[in-house]
Order: sequence, then structure tokens, then C-alpha cells
Amino acid sequence: DSIVTASVLRRGDEDRPEWLSSILASPAASVVVLAPHPDDESIAAAGLIQLARSAGARVTVVLLTDGDNNPWPQRMLERRIRIGEGDRERWGTRRRDESRAALALLDVPESAIAHLGLPDLGLTDRLLSKMDATLAMLCGVFQDTAPTLVVAPALADRHPDHSAAYVLCSIALTKCASGAQLVSYVVHGDADASSIELALDGAVRARKLQAVAEYRTQLALSWRRIMAYAQRPERFGLEQYGGASLIPVASRLPWRIGKVAASTANLILATAERTVLLPVESPIRVRRDADSVRCIREDDGHLALYVPDGERPRAPVFVKLVSRVPSLGIDDAWGWARIDGG
Repeated sequence: DSIVTASVLRRGDEDRPEWLSSILASPAASVVVLAPHPDDESIAAAGLIQLARSAGARVTVVLLTDGDNNPWPQRMLERRIRIGEGDRERWGTRRRDESRAALALLDVPESAIAHLGLPDLGLTDRLLSKMDATLAMLCGVFQDTAPTLVVAPALADRHPDHSAAYVLCSIALTKCASGAQLVSYVVHGDADASSIELALDGAVRARKLQAVAEYRTQLALSWRRIMAYAQRPERFGLEQYGGASLIPVASRLPWRIGKVAASTANLILATAERTVLLPVESPIRVRRDADSVRCIREDDGHLALYVPDGERPRAPVFVKLVSRVPSLGIDDAWGWARIDGG
């Protein structure tokens, strides 16, 4: 029997099924769902996965991390205080097992799950330290699966692994010259008002909640929060990831910060060519003649990026403001922005 019996896409009150219907109608339809952690794919896209499978599309789920850096549920369930490397590996294996059980309910076999094993809570660091290797891994997945649709976390998601996953995905799709449609989802935060809702019927929604319930390690301490995420409508933003235009020599950034915050802040600049970490500096006199990339806090507190004319990168170009002062929370304080107009 068909898994999906009635699903439509809505933008406000207007049905808009064209983009997804046309993709799934192709005999070559191939959907790749990127999840930073095991459970994100079921929380955000279990309905879409079911719709794709019922249409006969190939679906590949890429789990970027094993979700092994999750100590509090592990402490509770395993009745231990100290978490060592071996304990984390065992926890990661347990979460992989949960993902296989959840995805089996969505008609995704184990052979269609790719576990990349990247560091949990470390995807932003991968952009800085191992960008080329990580992009090669993603490009390998895209070359093997030839996706017509890629589903990834949104740049605006507040969890740093989620927003970094969007940056990595967008740059990887550009580098390997993919023609796939990219759509984004938000788990931590609110979807953009322009995103398109995938309305799910009762049977599909029930199957989705069954899949999420397989993630028992996550529900142990966060049942109410995670099930609330899963019960929200599935919403997807249509994204553009490529481009050929060069960014301007001077770009005004979307942040305004005080002098104290600026003294402990860095800017991450991520492009297809490189990723660099820049200190936030005080105004310089000859900005446009600077011989290196600079992030400047202007006199009014706004930040600006200055790039020598010969070093201007092509789209996509992303920037993230970060603090060097450790935070007790996980969510981004400032987050990412795209500055090439895409």
C-alpha cells in the first residue's frame, strides 16, 4: 500500500505542489536528506521522506555526526558521571542503531543511510580546520547519489551544527556543479514566513511520530521538546546555492556590537576557496586600499568586511560572528549570514 495517501504543499492559503511534484515525477528522482544528528531527519522531514518513497524516488539519508557528544542523557541512562572516549563511541553506536530503526519505518533501508562520523558540536570547527576533506566527503555523496533534491538544515537554524551544515552543503553543491534543488528546514527556531508547508495526513503524521519515538536516548530527558518539534508542520525554504558574481570590496554586515563585545569577537569567512578566521578590528583609515581581508567595527558599531579587489571570492560567501569567550549555551548568539546576494 502507498505510504502517503494525501499530502499537499501550501504557501499561506495557496497550494503550491509544483516544485516537489515535478522533481518526484522524474524516473531519476533522487532525494538526499542531510541531518546533523540522528533524529533531525525524522523531526524535520519524515513526511517528505515518506512522500518521496511512495512516489518511487530514491532516498538517501546522510547523518553528518553520530550525535555522540550528548552527555546528560547518557549520564542518566547509563548511570555514570564521567564520560570517556569509549563511552562516547558506544553512545554514538547506540544512536546509529536508533536511526536505522527510525528510518526503516520510513521505508529507508540501511543501505541508503550514510554515516559520515563528523564531530558532534564540531561542524563549525570543521569549516576552519578540515574544510577540503569535509567538502570532499559531501561531494562524494552527491556524485554517488546524483540528487535531484537535497534537503538540509537552514542557515538561520540556531544550533551551530545545523547552520554549519547548510554552509557545507551549499558550498559542496556548488563545487561539484550539482543541478539539484536545495530546500532547507529549521529545527531550532522558526521557519521563514516564505517557506512552503508540507501538509501531512493522519497516517503519515502517525508514522513520523513512530519514527521519532525510536530515538529513545533523546526522548529520555527531552521528550516534551522533541515531540513538540516533531508535531510542527514540515516547512521548507527554496534555496539558491550557486552563483558567479564577485562580492563587493566592502560589504556591510548585519551585526552592530559594542566595543567590549568587539574586543572578544572573530568573524568566520567561508567560501568555496577557503575559510578564514578574522579578528574584529577598529576602523582603519585607508580601508579600500587594505592589502588583506579585514573585518572592521565602524564608529557606529556596525561591522563591515573589506576584501582586496584581487581576492574577492565568488558566490556563495558566508560569514559568521563568534565570540572567543566560552558560553554555557549551545545555540548561536549571532549566527551566519550570506553576503553575496543569494
